[in-house]
Amino acid sequence: MHLRLARAVESSDPLTASVHYLEAGEDLEAMRCLGSSVMLTMGSGQWGAASDLIDRLKGVPADPAVAAIQARRHIEEGDLERAGRLLSGVDVSPSPPEVRAVFRHAKLSLGWRTGDRDLMFTTLAEIQQDSGTPPMLRDIAQVFIDASPMSVAPVPYPALSRRMEEMSQSQARSGHTYYAAISLHNAAIAAFAAGRAREAVRLCYSALVAFELVAVPASDRYSTHAVLAACWFELGEPERAEEHIEQGLSSGTEHGDVHAEFAYLCAIVGQRERATRMLAGADSLLRRGLSDLQGITTAVVARAFLSMTSAPETSLRFLSQLPRERPLDIGDTLSHQALECLAHLLAGRPQVAGRIAADAISRAQQHGARSAEVRLRLILALVHANPDELRMAVAESGRLGNLALLELADAIGGAIDLLVPVPPELMASMRRWPDRWLPVLRRQLESGSTPGGRCAAALLEDVGTLEDVPRLRAYAKTYAKRGRANENLGRALAKRVGPKLEVMDLGRVNLRVGDREEFLSRSRRKAASLLMYLVTRPNFTATREQVLDELWPDADPESAANSLNQSLYFLRRDIDPWYEDDLSIDYISLEGDLVWLDADMVTVASANFLAQVRSLRGRTLSPDEVTSIVESYPGRFAPEFEYEEWAIGWRQRVHAAYLEFANSRIESLAAAGALASARDVAAHVVETDPDAREIERRLIGLYWRLGARSAAAAQFEHLVALDEADGLDPPTLGEITGDRP
Repeated sequence: MHLRLARAVESSDPLTASVHYLEAGEDLEAMRCLGSSVMLTMGSGQWGAASDLIDRLKGVPADPAVAAIQARRHIEEGDLERAGRLLSGVDVSPSPPEVRAVFRHAKLSLGWRTGDRDLMFTTLAEIQQDSGTPPMLRDIAQVFIDASPMSVAPVPYPALSRRMEEMSQSQARSGHTYYAAISLHNAAIAAFAAGRAREAVRLCYSALVAFELVAVPASDRYSTHAVLAACWFELGEPERAEEHIEQGLSSGTEHGDVHAEFAYLCAIVGQRERATRMLAGADSLLRRGLSDLQGITTAVVARAFLSMTSAPETSLRFLSQLPRERPLDIGDTLSHQALECLAHLLAGRPQVAGRIAADAISRAQQHGARSAEVRLRLILALVHANPDELRMAVAESGRLGNLALLELADAIGGAIDLLVPVPPELMASMRRWPDRWLPVLRRQLESGSTPGGRCAAALLEDVGTLEDVPRLRAYAKTYAKRGRANENLGRALAKRVGPKLEVMDLGRVNLRVGDREEFLSRSRRKAASLLMYLVTRPNFTATREQVLDELWPDADPESAANSLNQSLYFLRRDIDPWYEDDLSIDYISLEGDLVWLDADMVTVASANFLAQVRSLRGRTLSPDEVTSIVESYPGRFAPEFEYEEWAIGWRQRVHAAYLEFANSRIESLAAAGALASARDVAAHVVETDPDAREIERRLIGLYWRLGARSAAAAQFEHLVALDEADGLDPPTLGEITGDRP
């Protein structure tokens, strides 16, 4: 039964047929079947299952096909020494052509994993010189050669990408699903090197679909996520790039090249600490044999980039470790040369950088390596220090994407004074990628009153963060006296990025500044009074004399002025415990004869509420909107200052607006039949102001109409008690409800 079934399925599913032969006790037939189907086994990614089957065979001599299958499994598992022993010293000349080719491809995989260039070059030559090599495997080997700097006739990357996509289609039709997925992955890399990031995205997603069809999950799919992350960073969509970083690291089965690629990307966009952690992950996987030549070289490149700013000579030592010629080099050597130019430029050797860049540009054009060419042209423009040429190179880099400007940010920062006014592409990059650009601008600011320092100061005023405010204020203090800096540097930045002061003054007053919240009752009385007095004034502004007369009416002018200065001192530090004169944000100012709150930096709940209800007069609102607005009024203005004469007028004005709004909206809600919403609004008002008798009468009527007679009666008793306490004749319940017994 097993033999008949095995023979029936052998042509369509040789691996399953081998299992049936094995179960029938026909180990030789199982081995024959495996050997005859070795190319399909490898091309479909089933070497693991085939190797497990081989382990079960007994008394059957191993042959090159078996060695290739088992070696491929060991390579995937990171046991590179064992794979090397299986593949060394084997004479494949008597073997069938497919077995010879597959065996050599296993050696090629071993060379790729170990970084053994000599093994790869020798093996590629054997594959190409063997006339029996199947066309599919010959095409794969040709890609390794054509995508290399030593290629006699370089194939432009766009053409190489198209060829590999066509190869993948042919491989998929033949059942070689693993080869098809890898071809699409490499096609995406070629498209990316050609400066076609969107085309690379399409190919990557096609590769991920192809990987889903591979019989056994392949670790290579996570490398495709690394390419996708690079594409989305290039296209300016970091959120989508982060999704693929997460997916690339989600399984725990990814190899070291994934961590290394992510490390380099993180370094480029300014996430240095994260890049260092990624490199540690790449090193760990490399020690376990779970990396490859790409992972090894990319980790070196990432380390070189991380050293670039502070130690360009160290970067050059790292870059000198990279092989100049290796198979399947799709733009890597050109990219490495661009980094070498950058290191020479930062080390103060522009002539060397220019010479290398000029030579590399011609080769980049031969390969159609648009991504590398743009970087090299930008470096050449930096070497020439020609503003027009540099502006054109920046624009060209911006059209390509985001990564070129980010990679060369340190050198661009050193020549920023040549780019005034700063090109829009560069401004967009600075705003989108602050983690990368802010350290560059801060270093340039340290150059003092140089043209670069002044340009960096102006840019930090535009794109900086709150921590740049003291830097800019210190810069202004140092150089404004010499006429070399704007004395107001940092003030506009502070207003734009600083936290607002929120004065929550309806009900018990509390202050919010960013994540901090503090009740005003904990402040010194006069300091708190100064703040709240200004809140009650038009535009939050008062004259010095008004402040002194209201808050220190009995003090002599000199003593009152001194008290004002002291209160201002304490108030600023209540708002910002780390306040420093002329460095911190001034939420409250005293200049000349005026004292005021900065309306751009201070929001006041009572003022906002009053402005809101006035703006809504005559507008139709939904019940939910009415309820939300009424509930945003938790109580009268600043009860801590209930008996201060300067607070009374403002308190009455805001509260009157509240009652007017609530009263009119209760009436309109009731008329529209929204009795429950009208009741809720009325109930909130009565809770907030137990003396709001007109609204309390409406609340009693609403309870009654909603059938809540007991609630109406209880509320009526409260109203009667209030009226009697004031010596008034209370109405009857029937007069309120309109229900006459």
